[in-house]
Amino acid sequence: MDLVLNTLGAEVSEGVFRALLSGKEVEIMDTSLMKIAHCVGCNQCWLRTPGVCAFKDDYEEILKKLVKTDSLWIVTDTRFGFLDYRGKRLMDRVMPMLNMYIGFRDGWMRHELRYHPLNIGLLYKGAGDQALLEDWCVRTAANIGGKSMGAFAIPGAEEKLSVSPVISSAVEKSPLRHLVITGNSTISPIVRNGMLLVKPFLPTNISL
Repeated sequence: MDLVLNTLGAEVSEGVFRALLSGKEVEIMDTSLMKIAHCVGCNQCWLRTPGVCAFKDDYEEILKKLVKTDSLWIVTDTRFGFLDYRGKRLMDRVMPMLNMYIGFRDGWMRHELRYHPLNIGLLYKGAGDQALLEDWCVRTAANIGGKSMGAFAIPGAEEKLSVSPVISSAVEKSPLRHLVITGNSTISPIVRNGMLLVKPFLPTNISL
């Protein structure tokens, strides 16, 4: 059975995931309201308490399921073309499934597995960089001895790239020296004299 960790909660219907993963038996966990700390790289899950994370939070329940599944799907939003912090946090906390010893596997130095290989797949919304996300799946799965199941955009969840006419006008009329960018949406690139001033996938609340 594949384990699906959904960081989006009710933002996307569960039926969409099941349609994308048709033919697979899946268990879906809604992690949107779970209390999950960021991995701090303390290495306690390797040294002091092997296989057990130092943080006692809701990720403990996820780890119990990970050791029983062969395939993990992460459902996440994207920022800057990559996984947002919620999706990345879930993957970072998988470290207890590895141990501190390193050996050659597939011609690369990799940590040895504490349990079994884990296949990795990604379902994402937003303006994700498809090539980057595909490559991430391949590399991440290889580190856990598994295979990539691919990165797939969630239908209907893409974010349209737009920029305020007021901002566009201000950029054209005056030298652009500094941008303060906050928020969660996306904007399209601004180019002046052949220079890319703002990359796609950045937030939209901009002050000049």
